[in-house]
Amino acid sequence: MKVAFLVSFLELTGGHVAVVEIGDRLVRRGHEVTIVYPAHSIASRRNDVLRGAGRVVPGRVLEPLYRQNSSELDWFPFSGSVLRVPELEDRYLPRFDAVVATAWRTAELASRFAPDAGRRFYLIQHYETWSGPAGRVDATWRAPFIRIATSEWLRTLGHERFGIDDIEVVPYGVDLETFRPDPSSPRGDGRPRVGMLYHREPWKGVADAFAAVAAVRRSRPVQLVAFSSFPAGDDLPPGTEFHLRPTREELRRLYSSLDVFLCASLTETGPLTVPEALACGVAVVSTDVGNVSLWTAGGEGAFVVPPGDGQALMQVLDRALADEAERRRRAARGRELVQAFTWERATDAFEAILRRHV
Repeated sequence: MKVAFLVSFLELTGGHVAVVEIGDRLVRRGHEVTIVYPAHSIASRRNDVLRGAGRVVPGRVLEPLYRQNSSELDWFPFSGSVLRVPELEDRYLPRFDAVVATAWRTAELASRFAPDAGRRFYLIQHYETWSGPAGRVDATWRAPFIRIATSEWLRTLGHERFGIDDIEVVPYGVDLETFRPDPSSPRGDGRPRVGMLYHREPWKGVADAFAAVAAVRRSRPVQLVAFSSFPAGDDLPPGTEFHLRPTREELRRLYSSLDVFLCASLTETGPLTVPEALACGVAVVSTDVGNVSLWTAGGEGAFVVPPGDGQALMQVLDRALADEAERRRRAARGRELVQAFTWERATDAFEAILRRHV
């Protein structure tokens, strides 16, 4: 099969990790896979001013202002092809058997493709009203795609909000060869190490995570460790150990150096950091979003709290740090459970959907 994944830009995001992990495995299975991206970003989320303006100003006015895209995929050894086109329009694309939109804006454009451009699929990875006007985002859900969601939360949302009952689910996986316990990881100065993903989007719950750590620090010393593909902002607490754009191997060592990994997302389909941390043998404190309950058997393999409950997040983080035996027990159970959620399994499901419809 000839398969195209349409992306807005090539930089590292959780959604793009899913694309390259599944796409790379499809290549190994004999498919021709191409990641297609435009010369200029079509994602207003990359610029706060443009994102805000994008809610009221037509896209055709703003798109010339979007940044020029990076010309290489330099954070993953992708074995397929990468194609840069002037615009995400079918006139610039060769013919594919399957064309997979991977975000609302790529779905909006792909919905206009001629029928002979390829069978159209929509890999739904979030309800993306945080990055675009709700009316346009909603329209992509209703457009005539074969829909594949990355969590049961999204399938339920599709049913309850749009009356759609034909969404298939392919949960995110984890690369167990890369993400595993690394005994060579440095442990710091002896203080408990709490790690987290630093992000600019409010729905990532970074403010709640910072508040939980600050509260716990009133009774015990804690070394906060953060990593991100974004440079650190003024909101990063003083003394935080910060890692900018760590490689996958560096990220494995970073996870393995932690006592607790903290995820405070308010809404999410992943988050991919949770299974990565679990696979590295780290105790996870997380809000119950996206696939967290699936990966952890309803919280058996992690400390799970409701999203948006800052008080519960603080209390559970404090308990996880105070009770080493329970922390180790849940970390071991979490690592055991996450072994079932591999990218090979996700690719099996994704490939089966492609074969049924192409």
